[in-house]
Amino acid sequence: MDSIPLGEDFRIHLDVQVAKCEVFLAVIGRDWMQHLGSTGRTRLDDPRDFIRIEIESALQGQISVIPVLVGGASIPSAERLPDSIQDLSYRQGIAVRSDPDFHRDMDRLIEHLKKLSPAVPPLQSPLKDKQPTGTQARIPQDEVLACEAPVDMVTVPKGPFLYGEGGIHEAIAHNYWFDQYPVPNEKYRASILADGYGNQAYWSVEGWKWKTKNHTRSRVLA
Repeated sequence: MDSIPLGEDFRIHLDVQVAKCEVFLAVIGRDWMQHLGSTGRTRLDDPRDFIRIEIESALQGQISVIPVLVGGASIPSAERLPDSIQDLSYRQGIAVRSDPDFHRDMDRLIEHLKKLSPAVPPLQSPLKDKQPTGTQARIPQDEVLACEAPVDMVTVPKGPFLYGEGGIHEAIAHNYWFDQYPVPNEKYRASILADGYGNQAYWSVEGWKWKTKNHTRSRVLA
């Protein structure tokens, strides 16, 4: 939300950003309905919450809305949702399970997205062979079949760059999405609740070795 220009109606801004997408993925975890916002209300019950606004905009637009179910979640029934997003319960979704089914589910999702965006070149699951190597690195943009860089993220173009204090010449072969601002607690919490921290598919080989060696665990911030 910090990237929205001052004085601009954030509802309109989010509508514009969502309208740029060909596909909207609504990631739903088991506690999705109970997530609380800054007002103390559940986020889906708050008409000002940006997640609810984005879902409303996607459902009203001419784009495909796909519920992605993680952590054993199921699509909530229409009567449990606010009137403005009840159509979400009727959208066919996909369950993304943990290993050993994770890559199979991701490949199925990617194959469907390729049909919606035929101009995108063939690829494998972006999480199968290429892992983020930095704390804020993201999946290569040209390997994600979605839309332009999401809100609060910027595109880092492929090509040569200077690395470190010594100005070592390096090069990256893909465009990347990169966080423009530090990750807020609410986004970190959503990632943890979706088991993003405990899923090996999101880690580099070295990172996962460090995690298991040090027995580190995630902590959900209040």
